[in-house]
Amino acid sequence: MSTEQVRVSVLMPVRDGARTVADAVHSVLADIGTHDELVVVDDGSTDGSDDLLRSMPGQIRVVANEGRGIVDALNTGLRLATGEFIARCDADDQWLPGHTELLVAELESDPEAVAVFGAAQLRGSKGDVVAHSVPPGSPTELRRAMLRGNPLIHGAVMARRGSIISVGGYRSVSGAEDFDLWTRLAESGRLGTIPDLIYDYQLSSASAHTTKRRRQARSTLRVLLQHALRTRELSVAGLARNALSAVWPVRRFWYRA
Repeated sequence: MSTEQVRVSVLMPVRDGARTVADAVHSVLADIGTHDELVVVDDGSTDGSDDLLRSMPGQIRVVANEGRGIVDALNTGLRLATGEFIARCDADDQWLPGHTELLVAELESDPEAVAVFGAAQLRGSKGDVVAHSVPPGSPTELRRAMLRGNPLIHGAVMARRGSIISVGGYRSVSGAEDFDLWTRLAESGRLGTIPDLIYDYQLSSASAHTTKRRRQARSTLRVLLQHALRTRELSVAGLARNALSAVWPVRRFWYRA
């Protein structure tokens, strides 16, 4: 990799992801430029993920963590990242072509935006695309949507590294550490969106679905209440929906990560 200033640092935490992480890495490396980097934080894998990652060529840095969880892994990657912009990819997901340039172009054209989000396609357990997640098209619509829950996909984001650091990075909010960061970024500046499909998101298996939804709903409720205390903005319907989801995860109430 060139010794010039890194433009984009992509964070990828992984724990026991040997089955899928190679495809995730390849999708990122195929999309980033020569002045970008992929920082993979191996969070205590025992399935050979670390050896697999270290054998892969390209603009990739592999960092060994000690199984302290995804938030610590993300903050470890953030501390080591040197890029002006921070992006994200999960070890079981993939970037779609154009991901990097579309988000960089949007951030460079809008100095007031602290982060930009694109759209994602969601895959079910059989590998077929079952839905699309397109972020709200205006700052006003996005702000309103965020009072009800998380309308954004973590891997479809690019943010200014300085902005993430200035609001304190990731915090331990189980299942909603991403949404917690978005609310704090939104309070510090403007969140932008584009309608382009840039991310391929693998939905959780059915066996983990109910437990995950309950945990995410509880954490989302906590984030919404904290955001309301800081901004005096709230949605009663949003609070009620997530409170119901925490005890009764019927599909119409589900939080989507």
